[in-house]
Amino acid sequence: MKGGAWLKWRMACAWVAAVAVLNLARPAAAAPDVYEPDDTNATAVAFEVGTTQTHSFHSADDEDWVKLFFVGGDDYEIETTHLDSNLNTAVRIWHEKPTGELEEIWFEDLCGTNEGELTWICAATDPVGVYYLQVLMSPEFTNEFAEGQYELRITGPTIGGGFLVVAGMDMVGGVGAPPGAVAVVDGPAGVCTQEFNGAMTVDFGSLTATCHQVSVPAVPGYWPVEDPVLTGQVANADSELYGNPRNKMLVDDAWRCTAFMFYPMVRVQGVVRDDRTAGLIEGAALLFEAKSGTVSGTVYTAYQNTAWGAKWATDADGSFPDDQGGEGVLLPTAVYDLTLSNLSGGLFTITNAIPDMPEAGTTTNLGTIQLTPVDGNTNNIADSWEEQYFGAGTNVVGTEDADNDGIDNWGEYVCGTDPTNGGSALSFDEAGPALGTNEVTLAWGTVPGRSYQIGRATILTGEWDLVAGPWEATNGQTGMQWTDSVPASETNYFYRIEVVVP
Repeated sequence: MKGGAWLKWRMACAWVAAVAVLNLARPAAAAPDVYEPDDTNATAVAFEVGTTQTHSFHSADDEDWVKLFFVGGDDYEIETTHLDSNLNTAVRIWHEKPTGELEEIWFEDLCGTNEGELTWICAATDPVGVYYLQVLMSPEFTNEFAEGQYELRITGPTIGGGFLVVAGMDMVGGVGAPPGAVAVVDGPAGVCTQEFNGAMTVDFGSLTATCHQVSVPAVPGYWPVEDPVLTGQVANADSELYGNPRNKMLVDDAWRCTAFMFYPMVRVQGVVRDDRTAGLIEGAALLFEAKSGTVSGTVYTAYQNTAWGAKWATDADGSFPDDQGGEGVLLPTAVYDLTLSNLSGGLFTITNAIPDMPEAGTTTNLGTIQLTPVDGNTNNIADSWEEQYFGAGTNVVGTEDADNDGIDNWGEYVCGTDPTNGGSALSFDEAGPALGTNEVTLAWGTVPGRSYQIGRATILTGEWDLVAGPWEATNGQTGMQWTDSVPASETNYFYRIEVVVP
């Protein structure tokens, strides 16, 4: 290679330059580096501007990713220095959208056929934010001994005294820091505190060359962005990209930047029921698809789509699960479609379940959602219920009474009782008039989510009057009772207990 290959990259009025330098003095080293595995953006290691990392290519398909934050308006230089003579590198630059998608900004083969100075100028409106550098072996380099070590260095401008740029990002609003956000250096008292006042960055100049603690305290309704792979990184002061507060080392005449990212969040609550029995559905999976804003198109099935976040599914009482210490799931503010899936694999989508952009920090309650069970054999009984009690592929006859307890299979399905156990059926416990009174107390077993009402008649062949209820059995409740006053003039009263269906 003659001299060097340079790449200049301009981002939001900021220049980024890259140079590759060959060093012919050292032999190849095929051992994995300390940053492995970092072969995809999902496992990218954090890179602090102003430092150097030593990476290696130890196999033919090896590549290295690093993750960092670029702040516009300043110069950056990206440099790969080859420590082995048989190595050539190429660099791709990717921008991470709030949806998590990557868009390629630039590709340059630093040591291939493209030699000399190349320039790419992006628009002044190009996004400031999280970026990835992908370093890979030059596709123009055909030497079979393409393994070895290289140094990756990214530097910012040289400014007198320690200089720190702190960025605060509303990942949905996208135009600045959350409202009311402040940046604090060495808090809680802070040697210096600055308000963002709607801007995305604030500058701290002439700081001492030492380790400083930097934070942007979250404002109500805004939650810090989490590491997608590792849990607990917001509380980790040594996390370069997610710690809040985080440690930042400054040196003389060096420029440093650090960014704090936030999602405006809303809690979403709801209860899911079987639309045939009104029974509470446990284990229905929730999928929210954003339809507006910078997160449009993003599908959420767990908190911030983190790898460690528990997948959302309804609890035993049919309610949306609790998320991050509160009732209901947490979502970035947006318009959403909601898709629910039951245990049999059936899907039910509510278009515009959240029709308007909610305000950060508020709670949206979707109320009761009726989920139609899968009924492939169209016998008006959920396939999952048939499989639970009679085995897979069973076509249950609703009018038959499998356990001879006086309630047919369809009635057992509606009541939530076991159709194969004669002792599991909706019935009154033994009851009778209280001695010396004209009162009768009725008691019966219940199933959570079912609603019950009492009918009464003076003759079995006559009309039944609704005299009490309906009452819904809460989660964990196993029984109910009701007391009726019988007029002295009546010699016969008949009662029946009914489950209310939608």
